[in-house]
Amino acid sequence: MGYVFAQPLAVGNLQNITHCSTNPCNLVFVVDEIDMLWAFDAASPSSSPVWSKDLAGAVGGTYVTCTLAPADFPPCSTGVFGPTVGVTGTPVIDPSASPKLYVAAAVAFSIADTVQFYLFAIDITTGNVLGHVPIVGQVNGQPPSTSCTSDYPGQQGSTVSFDYRHIQRSALLLLNSIVYVAFAPGDGNAKPNGWLFGYSFNSAFTQAGIFNSTPYGTGGGIWQSGAGPASDGTYIYAATGNGTLFDPVAQVYDFGDSLVQLDPTNIVNNILPVRDYYAPIDGGATRCSNDLDFGSGGVLVVPPAYTYTCTGSCTQCISPTACNVVVNADKESKLYVANRGSLGHYNPSGGNNVETVLTPCLGPNCSHPSDQGYWSSPAYWYDGTYYWLYYSPTVDTMDTAAAPYSIYAYQLATSGSSGPISQTATAKSAYPDLFCPYAHTPSVSSNPNSPATTGIVWTIEHQNSRNNGTTNDCGGNDNGQYHHAALHALNAESLATLYDSAKGSANQDISQTTTFSTPTVFNGQVYMGTQQEVDVFGLCHNGVGGNCKQ
Repeated sequence: MGYVFAQPLAVGNLQNITHCSTNPCNLVFVVDEIDMLWAFDAASPSSSPVWSKDLAGAVGGTYVTCTLAPADFPPCSTGVFGPTVGVTGTPVIDPSASPKLYVAAAVAFSIADTVQFYLFAIDITTGNVLGHVPIVGQVNGQPPSTSCTSDYPGQQGSTVSFDYRHIQRSALLLLNSIVYVAFAPGDGNAKPNGWLFGYSFNSAFTQAGIFNSTPYGTGGGIWQSGAGPASDGTYIYAATGNGTLFDPVAQVYDFGDSLVQLDPTNIVNNILPVRDYYAPIDGGATRCSNDLDFGSGGVLVVPPAYTYTCTGSCTQCISPTACNVVVNADKESKLYVANRGSLGHYNPSGGNNVETVLTPCLGPNCSHPSDQGYWSSPAYWYDGTYYWLYYSPTVDTMDTAAAPYSIYAYQLATSGSSGPISQTATAKSAYPDLFCPYAHTPSVSSNPNSPATTGIVWTIEHQNSRNNGTTNDCGGNDNGQYHHAALHALNAESLATLYDSAKGSANQDISQTTTFSTPTVFNGQVYMGTQQEVDVFGLCHNGVGGNCKQ
């Protein structure tokens, strides 16, 4: 098995699955960086798959070997993806009467410098490939420059075409039978753009729309630390990274370092239009030149059961009208809350969103804005009475001088004068549940019949030397050797420790994990992808309390 960057997915109650131990069958799906898709029986301890599929082989190619790949192929040149590149973004499953899994993969062909991204549709009951299409497209604009800024020369009739110099890191989105695949630019002499492609599938793929975040500039990738574009059921939300920003003089609509709301109901000439957007006061060249992505974390569209009413001097969500909100975070260690009905656009003076929260700087050598930030997405939970948000800041390098970081729980206010997120967290985790680089995205589980007393926050700690001892720092011990990763379980209201796979009698030797890993909770078990395997945790049945890895 290759490196597993994508989050495992699961589907229950599938009928008449060959080689499954039960009927109906519960399947867990795993994709990896050698372009393999695996389906495992969730009820079986066997490591043998129910079925598997070589995705690249289905189109006559193979996974990308970095020693043979083009020098400007970003997943290889960045040095964080491993020796091979195949599937990185989390697939998406259509649970309809004919259930399908959609997955995007990088495929290499016989000529060493030929790489192409493909989108596949897979029958999840058999593993059969139902269809595939190379991801291609172009928009009106101008070729990307090598700079964070652009002078907008306005080349009339020019176009920008998508090519292999991108990273497919974000999870896929399925909305109203359209599957969306996002891309971000990587390193290299040129700085390509961010893209979002929509495809419909009916025995074959048909392109349903394209969005380019910076058609007249550069950058603006949609990567979000692995999180996919979000939706409220009608519109699509994505946060973009370093790139050129809207120019009010030239009237050029570039959306680097922005939260965009896209309207798939109003596609014109195959272009997926921006309906609304928000950009922070330092968006554009300042962030781009300092690598301070606004889109370093995913977007949370808070469910409509939660609304916020501002009772103070807000410009958004003004009483008596309550608003639905959207939340994201950035590399400047800031949380942003915007009104979904009016995101706020760009205001050089700020104050155009509902709220901005600056997380206190924690590290011993920490000074804002570049030494701490968010490379993760939030988790949301409703306990039957209160609404909760879970976030964790960190740094994106294994800095041996860095202190470990807490995960924060915020009990969201439904009204107030400053915003739904308090400047002081309701609860935060304490040692040993402090987290070293890289950032982590939590998952929350609870019993729906008694959520307030059963909520658990699950999160993955990246491997570091602290996991082999009791020292309260992220490195510099044990001759700098990085040890295994760890799975943590925390009480969802107090963030007190319930379980830590790296401590005490529960100690489990887990493989080193990949960046931005997110645990999957399904049918009483927890799944986490690593560089060598997928580890499965469940309740022990040998008379010993606690959890154990299967």
